Amino acid sequence: MFDTVESNPLTDKQRLACVMGEENNLVLAGAGSGKTSVMIGRTGYLLESEQATADEILMLAFGNKAAEEMSTRVLDKLNTDTVKASTFHSLGQQIITAVEGRKPSLSALATNTMALDQFLESSFNELMSQDAYKAVVVRHFLYFRFEPINPFAFNTLADYNRAVKDNDLKANQGELVKGYQALLIANFLYKNGIEYQYEAKYERQTKTLDFRQYQPDFYLPEFGVYIAHYDIDRDGNTAPYVDAAKYLEGIEWKRELHETNNTRCIETFHYEWTEGKLLQQLEDKLSNFGVDSHPLSNDEIIAQLESAEDRPLAELCALLGKMLKLFKASNMNGELFTPEEQTLAPTTFFQKIFERILRLLSNKHQTANDLNRMKSAQQLMMPLYMMYENHLLENDDIDFDDMIIKATQYVENGDFTSPWKHIMVDEFQDISSSRADLIIALRNQSKDCSLFCVGDDWQAIYRFAGSDLSYITAFKKHFGVTQTTTLDMTFRFNNSISDIASSFVTRNPEQIEKDISTFSQVSKPAVSLFRTNGGNESQQLANVEIVLKAISALKSESTILILSRYSFTLPDTQILERFEKDLGNIHLTAMTMHASKGKEADFVIVMGLEDGKFGFPSENQEHPLVDVLLPPSQAYPFAEERRLFYVAITRAKHRTYLIADMKKPSSFILELINEAYEIELDEFGTSDAQLVHQSVHCPVCEIGSMMLRSGKHSDFYGCSGYPRCNHIENGCQECGAVMQRSGERKVCTDASCQVSVPICPKCGAELVYRKGRNGNFWGCKNYRSEGVSCGYSVSSVETAKVKGFE
Repeated sequence: MFDTVESNPLTDKQRLACVMGEENNLVLAGAGSGKTSVMIGRTGYLLESEQATADEILMLAFGNKAAEEMSTRVLDKLNTDTVKASTFHSLGQQIITAVEGRKPSLSALATNTMALDQFLESSFNELMSQDAYKAVVVRHFLYFRFEPINPFAFNTLADYNRAVKDNDLKANQGELVKGYQALLIANFLYKNGIEYQYEAKYERQTKTLDFRQYQPDFYLPEFGVYIAHYDIDRDGNTAPYVDAAKYLEGIEWKRELHETNNTRCIETFHYEWTEGKLLQQLEDKLSNFGVDSHPLSNDEIIAQLESAEDRPLAELCALLGKMLKLFKASNMNGELFTPEEQTLAPTTFFQKIFERILRLLSNKHQTANDLNRMKSAQQLMMPLYMMYENHLLENDDIDFDDMIIKATQYVENGDFTSPWKHIMVDEFQDISSSRADLIIALRNQSKDCSLFCVGDDWQAIYRFAGSDLSYITAFKKHFGVTQTTTLDMTFRFNNSISDIASSFVTRNPEQIEKDISTFSQVSKPAVSLFRTNGGNESQQLANVEIVLKAISALKSESTILILSRYSFTLPDTQILERFEKDLGNIHLTAMTMHASKGKEADFVIVMGLEDGKFGFPSENQEHPLVDVLLPPSQAYPFAEERRLFYVAITRAKHRTYLIADMKKPSSFILELINEAYEIELDEFGTSDAQLVHQSVHCPVCEIGSMMLRSGKHSDFYGCSGYPRCNHIENGCQECGAVMQRSGERKVCTDASCQVSVPICPKCGAELVYRKGRNGNFWGCKNYRSEGVSCGYSVSSVETAKVKGFE
């Protein structure tokens, strides 16, 4: 049977997986290794060996389409329609129907996403008519919209700046701010009706050739008062990545400046925030300076939120809706509550769950601010949850999560007796806690029940939907003693794609090691990098067309998948049709990387490989209030995005093409280049500019890239992180190319130019060659006769001894 059940005989490992009869069986199936063949082979083996009848086999898939395809394969390969794959939701419905004697009514809100969104929006708007709820919303936007960011909690400037960038800190007035404590101050001034300007230029000229104009954190124009916030503790210490002596020197310079010019400045400090006194002490200081407040009413603040271009109220409604869905799907009651507690009314049970979460957070030594944010979330979400649950009760409906949870309770309570002796689960890496609880409940009803799960931890990409990777990586912990079989032969892609993809995904040590071999062997790299200079949408499409022409030259008729992290970066249908018409026998499909899971094509083109919030890996992180309701994430940076890249690369049978903008390249692309992965770098040729852009980072914030910009008088290079980072540098004095810091010099990135300029080892600025009374010398560009200054210099005699100062 194993010789003929599929178009090709099953491999030894596939056969071994099919015949294992332990209580718990885990089959780790790499991409393209024939996991469906094993599911079919296992079913055929159980039937033909008479170890099971058809009604004793439960085959589970995660979606209707997957279940239908599995059932069709069973019918086609085993010539029987008595075994059909089921989704978890249809299984839950079947169990509930058997117990209650009638089929449960599924809410339209469960089957129609648009209807659910409309219901939540309508309910939220209804709640917004209540003063008490309105006050909670205002408090959320003033104090709890963003996760607290403590600058002292980071070891490097880059890590801190990345946290600020990822959270996209924006004050209620609308401006982006550079720190969480600045955000609190801005929102306090806004709430109290005090007009302010963020980082306005100081009223007296302080700008020199070497220093920018002084810009205090806040200026109150009505009262002529500045506010300067200093990130120091009570002992004058700074964050680990800050030069404390230089920072304290800067504070003294600012104090002297205000005293000399008789300008008034309020000082606030980091330690006031850590002690929970920042805003109260700010209020006292403002009063002492004669600054009157005229607090805005909640209605006034709500009106401004409603008129804001970025639609923050709609954003909050969507956030609460996402929290509500994940809260129901997470099924926390199974591990947090007793059976007696689980019988409580839904609203009471909901409140107890939030109280339990707060206690868990408290036990994990979270700050008071974290707990206050969760309490705020509880107050925002509970009324919405109550309206949703009441809607289901009034209409005698259930939703998909109720199907799973209610079915599990019926099985655990003995109201339903499982007829199944063999439970088989496909795509097991996508399992959630509620589905896992249902499987465990069914298995535990019979000591002779065998659990057979097929999945690949390397392709676990749905944590955002509640999938818990630990169920496969720690299978034995959840299910008991386990027989594990690894399908180590892939039939889809060649050894080059396999080696690159496998090496890339296993950089994360928490991924299960697998030694994958390939049926197809090649002698040259089958992953090709096309390095570009970016450009507008038209240029990006032109780059795709260049790759398509290269593919057409390789294979006259082929299927091609065009993938990207986000759908808005993909070519539309009309563009795809034009490409197909122009290039002949090619068949194009464009989709997101997530949607490509389970698909394959002759060739794959991956777009959008750039740095940024909507680049890849995506820096658009889950909101912390959503994250607390999701399964634990792995500690390795961008762990799930790394697995998603593995999925994208391994959709190709013959070759994968990566298109990257080298002005702001993805960190994944830089890893492939810098870690010497065996990818093809020269297929499309590369300019010097494309070679150097990959590593020119901003020396100030350490996360942005230096981008060419046009000024009034000349071009210059500015940080891509502007306006949060406004660092600028001149280009090479000879050719204008961007300069890159290398050791003690700044070196022109144009390989044909090679101009270099020495840099100050003390402050990092350029050294300038100057004439002095005692001879020529190199002096720091940041030197000035008054104020904060760097006086580093190297005499003409010493110059010859210092590398790079020639």
